[in-house]
Amino acid sequence: MPGDEAADLEAGRRIRAGDVAALDALLRRDHPVVDLLARALALDAGPGDSAARAWERLVADLSAGRRPEAGLRAAVLGHVVDVLDEDGLLDTVGRETVWPGTFLGEDDPWAGWWDEEPPAWPPGLTPEPGQVLAALRAVPPGPRLLLVLRDVAALREDQAETVSGYGRKEQEVLLESARESYVVALDVAVREGAHARG
Repeated sequence: MPGDEAADLEAGRRIRAGDVAALDALLRRDHPVVDLLARALALDAGPGDSAARAWERLVADLSAGRRPEAGLRAAVLGHVVDVLDEDGLLDTVGRETVWPGTFLGEDDPWAGWWDEEPPAWPPGLTPEPGQVLAALRAVPPGPRLLLVLRDVAALREDQAETVSGYGRKEQEVLLESARESYVVALDVAVREGAHARG
């Protein structure tokens, strides 16, 4: 994302000057991940208007001449977390350091799965959006936040740290467990869905 920093500076300048097209371009670029983060981190009650309020805060920051150090995408994602937290809708983002799934026993059907190719899904089977979100929500809250920030929003480590508070080493450990648990949950959901239809 090296070119994004210069683009962010220009977009921020244009939005501050009232350029609606610049705001529209930013919304088109980043709203899908903002919406996903809000839905992934909210309690079962749902995210409410947290995504819209996060955007309002970003525009207010830019209008006041405040330039987010970590970039516009990281800033608006941070606002999503803040709004959910303030409204009591944030699924608790704990300080998990190791997900128990890292140490699956030999009797577990997934023991050692990362050493071999996982079995392929039946031909033509594609995860549905609801299955993807459910699998994401099956990941513990802290790793889930990092999974969206790093793998979906493509934030750098320093940007993800600004939003999450997790340092580089913590991110490595949590992301590894998050990716593992997400793949397991998605695989189970897809296979169960295929079984139910089959």
